[in-house]
Amino acid sequence: MQNLTGLETLDLSGNQFTGNIGSSPLTHLLSLEYLALSENYFEIPDTFQAFANHTKLKYFIGDSNQLVHETIDQDVQPFTNGLNINILSFFLDEEFPTWLLENNTRLNTLVLRNCSLLGSLQLPSQTLAYTTRINIAQNNIQGHIPANIGVVFPNLIQLDLSNNGLQGNIPSSLGLKSLHGLYLANNHLSEGIQHLTKSCINLVTLDLSNNDFRGTLPSFQHLLNTITLDLHGNILSGSLTQNIFGPSPNLGVLNLSNNSLEGFIPKDICSSSKFPSLIILDLSFNKLTGTLPYCSSFNNGYVPFSLLLNNNRLSGHMTDAFFNNASMLMILDLGNNDLSGHIPAEIENLINLEVLVLRGNQFHGQVPVQLCKLLTLSILDLSSNSLYGSIPTCLGEIAFSGDIIAAPPLSSSEPGSRQTGKLAELIEERKYKSFEYEFSNKVQFTTKSQSYLYIGSAMYLMSGIDLSCNNITGQIPRELGNLSTLHALNLSHNKLWGAIPTTLSNLKNIESLDFSYNLLNGSIPPALTTLNAIEVFMVAYNNLSGRIPYEVQFSTFDTNSYQGNFFLCGPPISKNCTADKSPSYISKTASYKDEDGDWIDMESFYMTFVISGVTMFLAVVIVMLINPQWRNALFYLVKTCIISSYYYFEDNMRKLLRVRRV
Repeated sequence: MQNLTGLETLDLSGNQFTGNIGSSPLTHLLSLEYLALSENYFEIPDTFQAFANHTKLKYFIGDSNQLVHETIDQDVQPFTNGLNINILSFFLDEEFPTWLLENNTRLNTLVLRNCSLLGSLQLPSQTLAYTTRINIAQNNIQGHIPANIGVVFPNLIQLDLSNNGLQGNIPSSLGLKSLHGLYLANNHLSEGIQHLTKSCINLVTLDLSNNDFRGTLPSFQHLLNTITLDLHGNILSGSLTQNIFGPSPNLGVLNLSNNSLEGFIPKDICSSSKFPSLIILDLSFNKLTGTLPYCSSFNNGYVPFSLLLNNNRLSGHMTDAFFNNASMLMILDLGNNDLSGHIPAEIENLINLEVLVLRGNQFHGQVPVQLCKLLTLSILDLSSNSLYGSIPTCLGEIAFSGDIIAAPPLSSSEPGSRQTGKLAELIEERKYKSFEYEFSNKVQFTTKSQSYLYIGSAMYLMSGIDLSCNNITGQIPRELGNLSTLHALNLSHNKLWGAIPTTLSNLKNIESLDFSYNLLNGSIPPALTTLNAIEVFMVAYNNLSGRIPYEVQFSTFDTNSYQGNFFLCGPPISKNCTADKSPSYISKTASYKDEDGDWIDMESFYMTFVISGVTMFLAVVIVMLINPQWRNALFYLVKTCIISSYYYFEDNMRKLLRVRRV
């Protein structure tokens, strides 16, 4: 390979090569501009002095290899080229390698992501004007961000210090006009947002999520170029006043969730006049009050949109204006608020809706059949409301396939793809963009008896229906068996009756079926044992009867799945199934068991009871007719009771009239 003296691009990544590259033929390839060695078993010297003569080398990508220490040869000069070093996933288990910056004064990009770095962030004393991108995320760096970080790196374009243990404030020196991406999420920072939003006027991405920032929201009017603004998971308070945001033609993601914001939501916050490029608006888990914002024409209907307003204190109705010209709405989460009224029929206008969550409100009325026109739905959650009526059979016509949901296109190329030339400079930017958009989408959904938060791509693989905790009546539609891609179906805590449809055996991807706390009767269809993916099956507290299917996956369910059904028998419960004690079908009224544990024929019981009552009545009548003395005594007793009641009533009426006159 050392004879390939004109080679400019070499990609050996994703193999099982070994050996020290400092003594390999690569040291003779002086024309190299792009060298990718990631995901091998190479030993890479930490001084890189073997590549000191590679004056054309711009990009060095060596993640997922082994970094080894090497003694520096004093006769070898430090790098003077614009080397792009990318050393992802090296577990150094030491303090931040300041020597790497001191020995490479013309370093352009440094990536030490997930390298188990310890201690504080120590910077060199000299200015590194050529360094534009630094990624030291996912380490164990503690302490403060150095106050001179903006002086040492005056031309920073992208800085990622997320997922460390940094605390204190954001230094004012970071208020660089050159800064396009600042990622400080998942630390313990508490001050310094104000000078960032005033000085970093070219910021494209600002991620300060999951820190300890307090106080009111700063003004974002100077951030005219910002695409992603993420401050979720802090302790910010105050209200969303009109003067916080100026014209934001490029803002695509606005995430202020998990704070302590109060007051009303500005009516135009999700309209095209305010944020014409908005893709995700997340104000969930705050203390916001008032009615829903006017979202009638966001994005001019050109791009997908996600609206997350769940877990607030919003009230009022879902007005018709909310659904006009909103065809590009993809995710709508209004769960756990105080919204009331009917679910409007105009919801059918949201033809691209993929996630609809209205749980935990005060909606009443029937489940609208207009939901069946939302053919792209993947998650439907109407639980914990006051809905009544029957389940629309047309729900079985919706695909409910999580696979149809796709994240908005971010780039013409896949993030992280290996490219040469100028496109290689955008590799890290693509990774960040993909991360920002993907992990800004989320939905909380209950399945397998637990509540899960599905974030990013995990949400795209989930599909389910949750109508639990309502007043829904009628039978379970057999048409639901058409939902072969459904993963979760929860109809518990309603008033459903009738048998469990055998068509549900077609739910080949179902993982959780919950029909508990209803009035279902009949037997559990043995055909359900063909559901090989099922992990949770709950039919507790119904009127089911007969033998419990106990094959394949159903042999893993315990008694909790069947308790409260007195006429079920067989494993896993202790009641044995016999020909004379386990009827194959028992009606809703047949839910009685005697003290000896024997089953009672309810029809015979009722017939015997009626015959006994009639016989006793006739016996009394016959005795009265035969014996005149008993008959006279009975008549006297009746007469005495009538007279006593009359005088008691008359005396009390006189007293009452006397009191009223006084």
